[in-house]
Amino acid sequence: MFNQIIMARKEANSSAESEMAHQLQSIGETIGNLTLDLPTLPQPVSKTDFTDNEWINKPALKLFKLDDAETCSLGRELLSILSSGVPQQHVGIIFVLAFQLRQPGPRPNDRIFPNKDPLATTQDLQYNELSPRIYGAKGTKVTPRTYGNDDNKQACAYAYIAASMLRLFTRSAGNYLEYWNRILNDFKKFYTIDCPIYGFSPCLSVLESIRFNFSHSEIYKVTLYRYLYMANDQDKAIGLRNYLYDTAISHTGMHIVSIFVRLCLSLNISPAELLVVVYMGRFKRQIDELIIAIKLMKNTDEDHRRMMWKYGRIFDETFLLGLQSRTCPHFVYLIASMLKEENDESAANILWIRQLEEVSEDYKVEWREKGKKLLKMIHQVKEEV
Repeated sequence: MFNQIIMARKEANSSAESEMAHQLQSIGETIGNLTLDLPTLPQPVSKTDFTDNEWINKPALKLFKLDDAETCSLGRELLSILSSGVPQQHVGIIFVLAFQLRQPGPRPNDRIFPNKDPLATTQDLQYNELSPRIYGAKGTKVTPRTYGNDDNKQACAYAYIAASMLRLFTRSAGNYLEYWNRILNDFKKFYTIDCPIYGFSPCLSVLESIRFNFSHSEIYKVTLYRYLYMANDQDKAIGLRNYLYDTAISHTGMHIVSIFVRLCLSLNISPAELLVVVYMGRFKRQIDELIIAIKLMKNTDEDHRRMMWKYGRIFDETFLLGLQSRTCPHFVYLIASMLKEENDESAANILWIRQLEEVSEDYKVEWREKGKKLLKMIHQVKEEV
């Protein structure tokens, strides 16, 4: 299908664009035919890899197993301060509670994480060694209400809520608060019962304080790294993990990666084919780095099987910098407009990404029209083969 796409591009171009057609032929030959065995590119300015072991020796907070009663005690302590103010040590409690996450089911006894952290170092800290100073709002503590006396189910709920708070590494406090009731209501989808904890809501300023701590303290980032390293070393409760935090914190700031993959799936063509179609000189850096991202997706060697690279931008802001949405809003808009045109129902709000506000209205019209022409060409070629 590569040759047909290239010929279609040639016919659509004017003679003044013959050099671009030559470049298109070259990249088509380089990428290869219908495979993800993509070329090794010259090193870009961005950091182009984040291996699973990248942060393996950094000190973090100690993660350890609690029994149900201990989990409930810490859970009540954490949730009660979400309406009043949060010390750094209580930010640490979030990770300890999230480490108690249970597998879905009516009697959640099976734990997702091991009893001990296999990456533990002698420099690791207990959460209560952090500062007890209160940040954020200083309102009145509100003790959450519970129903029933089953510590097992309540412990499960506290761990579930704590794991959902990991979204604050990449989502705003307002966004998390907006989903708060939905998160509690969806507990039943995974554990077959209503959430046994109710009657409270976090304070926005406290959530903002937690997010600030997540963003500006390396020990919390390293603890997240440890948590994800252990979670991704297995295939337990992938749906639950995706729902609570993983989807929210993957590919941070790189909307183009997921949008591009969705468009490939919608069109039923390979990433290599779509790269040939959308290739433009002005987007060379983005296409180069998309090729790198696609190669990482397919890499299952020992250094990448946990896919820690998905979270690379949380740990290193230079990781695949060229794919950051604010770096390439025009490229994101082109691909997003094609996805919306091709599959409007599932991509209804795809053009509302905040960074796309930087694209002028004139350019938006231009990219939508360009996207429609590219889609028409793809469908014509598919009909011919």
